[in-house]
Amino acid sequence: MIGIEQYRKIQEYKALGLAQTRTAKALGITYSSVSKYWNMSEEDYVREAEKERYHMDNYRQYILEHLKICPQMRDTNIYLKLVEAFPDLQVKRATFYRYMKALREQHGYPHASKRKTSPREISPPGYEAQADFGQYKLKDMYGRIVRIYFFCMVLSYSRMKFVYFSPDPFTTKTAINAHNYAFQ
Repeated sequence: MIGIEQYRKIQEYKALGLAQTRTAKALGITYSSVSKYWNMSEEDYVREAEKERYHMDNYRQYILEHLKICPQMRDTNIYLKLVEAFPDLQVKRATFYRYMKALREQHGYPHASKRKTSPREISPPGYEAQADFGQYKLKDMYGRIVRIYFFCMVLSYSRMKFVYFSPDPFTTKTAINAHNYAFQ
């Protein structure tokens, strides 16, 4: 659900005679969201927002218990714990994040501080690289889902990249081989 400010903007653009597509682009939201609220009265909007807020209040105590233990816990982690504890939970992530923002402000639990970043020192050639492993699902020529495993390495100085694909999960031996191929 969108916020009251965005709802009012939609109604303002509607009064100006803008099309729903143009309104969606101007506000940076989806066309379906604009069309949902296009002909909705403000009373209906408020009623729907209250219904949504009431639904999240069912999980309020559970969320507050986690915030009391660890106030700097990220909202995403709380959402995942909530979904794990209550498998029947039917709430969109955006709704949950808006609820969390209001709950944190109401109870004085600040958001986790942003990560501090700084420029890196440039290392000499051949001194440093970053290696990562990953996996990806894709369809083979028969339409079956196949999982592909890959190893990526990026040299810090030159930014040269290397990728090694494997149909099997990496073991210590295959990881060492992938590193050796990258160094070659």
